[in-house]
Amino acid sequence: MQKNKCLFLDRDGVINVDINRYITSIYEIQFYPPIFEIAYWAKQKDYKIVVITNQAGISRGLQSYEEVEEVHLFIQKEFNKRNLKIDKFYYCPHHPDFSKCFCRKPGTLNFEKAIAEFDINPLHSIMLGDNIRDILPAKKLGIPTILIHPLLQPTCATFQLEKLEDTLPLLRQVFL
Repeated sequence: MQKNKCLFLDRDGVINVDINRYITSIYEIQFYPPIFEIAYWAKQKDYKIVVITNQAGISRGLQSYEEVEEVHLFIQKEFNKRNLKIDKFYYCPHHPDFSKCFCRKPGTLNFEKAIAEFDINPLHSIMLGDNIRDILPAKKLGIPTILIHPLLQPTCATFQLEKLEDTLPLLRQVFL
């Protein structure tokens, strides 16, 4: 039986604008419009969509589990309005100053959980992130990566793009 493909997404900086602090309310969410087109492409190509995000504000006492869950539910509802579905959100609540864990990117644990839960083939999947810490765990697991960052410098990412708007043409060309 064939394993599933997956589009792994970082949250802040890919799905929504990174406001450079912890998001504690749905009113702070501003979506990047191309993310919906990217998700639509992924669903047409039978990809699962999984979000993997670090939310260290929880362990720092700057946001609660409930606030993070509320933000994820809001994001899911916005995707649902467009007939799209995020299959699951995985998040790490830990901060390296307070605890050690394997789920915080660049750790691979949340990726490994998703791969096991959804029977994912890493080699036929994609990780889309805006920081090298998003890319590293995917690379360790053999997942092709796309790094979105305006300051293009050589990295270990499979592909590097200046802006999210450039992602869909790349996906259409490379990931058939």
